[in-house]
Amino acid sequence: MNWTSEEQLAAAVVAWLQDLKWTVYQEVQVARGDPIADIVAVQGRLVWVVECKTTLSIALMAQAAKWRIYAHYVSVAVPIPVRRPGGRRIRPNRGRAFAENILRDHGIGLIDITHGEPFETIPPQLNRKPWVKQLRESLNERHLSYAPAGNAEGRRWTPFQETCDQIRREVRNTPGITLKELMGRITHHYSSSATARSCIAKWVQAGVIRGVRCERDGRIIRLYPQE
Repeated sequence: MNWTSEEQLAAAVVAWLQDLKWTVYQEVQVARGDPIADIVAVQGRLVWVVECKTTLSIALMAQAAKWRIYAHYVSVAVPIPVRRPGGRRIRPNRGRAFAENILRDHGIGLIDITHGEPFETIPPQLNRKPWVKQLRESLNERHLSYAPAGNAEGRRWTPFQETCDQIRREVRNTPGITLKELMGRITHHYSSSATARSCIAKWVQAGVIRGVRCERDGRIIRLYPQE
């Protein structure tokens, strides 16, 4: 099977994990500046991080290794080369065999998704004492469906994105709404309403909050849907 994008590839892994009764969160970041996990799957007390890419590389393995401290299991999901469409897997060359040895040495699993149906070529090793609390506290219901894993736009759920979604909704419902009125209708992530008004005005003017524009009415700033 030819995978045209990481998003398409990741969708197959998400469906596979859901069939195995894992709850799947997508595009998860523990803290600002940290790497973003394509997939974080949870089943009971267990947490499994899966990174999805169209090729197996040193960069991918290094990225997966960083998650070993946070999760019970870590795997990479990549397609394995085949001779012909529908053909059987090629015997690994020295480079591939060496890469697979690195994964085994670091306890990282390998999920083969060559034919569209994921298959565990290398099972991940159990990390019995991960810093899983930090990762669990980063999970939000919006991670379930807000942005697909591996998307090329870099979309992911964050508290800031939640605030932006609420702003867009209120501005659509009430064009010309003032910042003061807006504060009474949304639940924002800022430490105070004063900080929220200042930051929102700045991000709207800079075009960071998409779909919203602002106009001055004397000293009052009003928000409108972006044409």
